[in-house]
Amino acid sequence: GRKIELMLEENVPMMVLAEKQKISYHTINNFRSSKHANELVKKSFLYFKNLLESEGLINEGAVFIDGTKIKADANRYT
Repeated sequence: GRKIELMLEENVPMMVLAEKQKISYHTINNFRSSKHANELVKKSFLYFKNLLESEGLINEGAVFIDGTKIKADANRYT
């Protein structure tokens, strides 16, 4: 939330999207954790998936699983 708030102050495209409104990180976090936001994300994903299918960019029956394994460097000395 704090990073989004900072982007709204420094990033011109984000300012345009927010219509130059000052939005606090608290408001952003409340929205992100709300049931309403959860439903919006699910619906947006379905609309996007349906658009890709209608344009022939993805196939509904195709499932791809990426088996990439990446070793984490969580050691404090790395």
